[in-house]
Amino acid sequence: MTNTITRVKKSVSLPREPGSKSPWRILTVPAQYLIWLLVFLLAVEVVLTFAGLGEEEIFALDRELGTRHMTDKSVTWRKEGYARSYFNHDGLREGALTKAKPAGTLRIALMGDSLVEGLQVPINETFGKELERKLCEELAQPVQVINFATSGYSTAQEYMQLQKQVLGYAPDLVLVGYNA
Repeated sequence: MTNTITRVKKSVSLPREPGSKSPWRILTVPAQYLIWLLVFLLAVEVVLTFAGLGEEEIFALDRELGTRHMTDKSVTWRKEGYARSYFNHDGLREGALTKAKPAGTLRIALMGDSLVEGLQVPINETFGKELERKLCEELAQPVQVINFATSGYSTAQEYMQLQKQVLGYAPDLVLVGYNA
């Protein structure tokens, strides 16, 4: 007598306990966290942009000078005061400024460090703009005071900036000031 045993493979699936998660659900949880994290970070960026936060970055790298003011950049300054400003196409705060000096205008270039730069106050409250107003009254002629000052610049950087940028504006006088 021959005993033949036939084995039948049977796939058995165990019943899940209530509340247990499928393996696929577990794999998607990290992806869900990542998506929510990205949504949250995007929302924070939008809020900070509308609040003007994050606009204190003012420097771009420059091969010759080391750093220079960024161009076409809104700036909100909260250190040592509060001021909102804008750096134009040449990294200057003065708006509607041309390199060509208007006829009959006395042009003064200011150079120096953060004291002269004056980001702590609105542009119209800087001593450069105050000097411009007073000279216009006293001399009874148009005067432009252009502020080229940059925080942290050394005298060597100021000299290189004079050659690279300032002289292109054809100033009649260059004033240099530093915080002692």
